[in-house]
Amino acid sequence: MVTPSSVDSRKSWVLLCNLGGPETIEEVRPFLKALFSDPGILRIRSSWLRGLLAWGISTLRYRSSQKLYAQIGGGSPLRRLTEAQGEALAEALRRRGLEANVAVAMRCWHPSLDEVLPKIIATAPTNLVVLPLFPQDSFTTTRSVVERVEELLQDVPDLECRFITSWYAHPKYIEAVVARIREGLADLPPDETTTLLFSAHSIPLRYVREGDPYPQQIEASVRSVVTRLEAEGITLPHRLAYQSRLGPIPWLGPSTEETIDTLAREGITSLLVVPLSFVSDHVETLYEIDILYRKRAKRLGIEHFRCTEGLNTEATFIECLADLVSDHLDHDRRTGRGPRNEGGGKNR
Repeated sequence: MVTPSSVDSRKSWVLLCNLGGPETIEEVRPFLKALFSDPGILRIRSSWLRGLLAWGISTLRYRSSQKLYAQIGGGSPLRRLTEAQGEALAEALRRRGLEANVAVAMRCWHPSLDEVLPKIIATAPTNLVVLPLFPQDSFTTTRSVVERVEELLQDVPDLECRFITSWYAHPKYIEAVVARIREGLADLPPDETTTLLFSAHSIPLRYVREGDPYPQQIEASVRSVVTRLEAEGITLPHRLAYQSRLGPIPWLGPSTEETIDTLAREGITSLLVVPLSFVSDHVETLYEIDILYRKRAKRLGIEHFRCTEGLNTEATFIECLADLVSDHLDHDRRTGRGPRNEGGGKNR
């Protein structure tokens, strides 16, 4: 992985962004405080009040969260997996004849945007492509990254910066999800009808009412995946649910737990959970789905349960990222300017 401190003479930068996660048990409490201090996560105008709530939530939850991370090896693999994605992306770009430095930053943990962006700026880049690793755009993820990057670049008006803000229906993203589903089905009994349960991270319903495009894009991704499966002759019943709710406020649903309960009552015995909005394995997939929901399903009589592997460095997924970035880098090489954004990208 190229870091801003080991940059070569190339002046184009690609910045991959994710939310981040604690890598040790000791980091869990400060990570939770940083996560809930993000104005994209807690949409409260008063920074003082948001900070107070972040302190309260992290204080109340950190011990139980530590127990979750202890069950997946003591910490989140998200940074390591994101750096592996960055290395694979850089290699994919080189194969296309495109040279660019690829860096990784986290919105709510280390290496943070506040740490990485100043180092990139110090290299006097000619252009920067920011790719938040969230296929479906949301106030809580993509928009939070975009807003923080724009704040950090306020004093760098000459830097050409472009944001890739949604790619929920990119053919290679859909193909990569389908590939993981095929792998998951191969581990389930062929003589039983498997139900696909697409599970996405939930968001507060208030954000949906305020115009967050996330649920519409999630639903569009599900339709695209199902259509692609049917084109391959794979026709299976499917449901969409939302996980990882927090607190008593109304959240986007139905919840994944409730849906598993409903499927068990309907008598299904084979279930493949597809974590749709996550591009890397982390606590929501490794613990929440593969441990917590697995136990729930088994207890309710769902004999065969599997969760698809995260996209991580799956070859088609890396080609998807390369396609998204190449649209900008190749246009820069030919014209010195970025391409027009159609369907999600944003130029600065």
